[in-house]
Amino acid sequence: MENDFELVFSAFINKSYLDDLQEILFFNPHQKKYKNKIVDAINLCGKPEVIEENNLITIQLDKNQLQQTLFVLDKSEDKRLLALIIFKKESDVVEVIHLAFAPFCKDIFINENISIFNQTIIQFSKMLSHFKEIKFIKFHYKNLKINIDKVRNWK
Repeated sequence: MENDFELVFSAFINKSYLDDLQEILFFNPHQKKYKNKIVDAINLCGKPEVIEENNLITIQLDKNQLQQTLFVLDKSEDKRLLALIIFKKESDVVEVIHLAFAPFCKDIFINENISIFNQTIIQFSKMLSHFKEIKFIKFHYKNLKINIDKVRNWK
């Protein structure tokens, strides 16, 4: 059985994470697998841009979308940047526009049998469950729509 990996979600991160963020979002060796879906998301929703203010950074899409960005950090002492989620809410659906993980997350899965992907989605859905109107999470890259109650019960 997979161990829980404690994560922290934040809308802004310190500017010191900029290199890690660029590796995850712009220079990720795993993104070629989703190249066409990434291009579709950029054409539809806008190009991700790094926004800096008061030594903090976040990501914003350039087409003035009402999107939000959450950075996923390891809650441990290292506080590594693990992933980011760019999403928007429409009615009872939260659509994940971009979801990207640090390349080393694959090593965590191989070496420790911990899926940072599963942990991220489970904890993200638990966070969303506080909003009663949200019923589904839709993943743009996979054209997949999942009931939020089902995601919260993943193991």
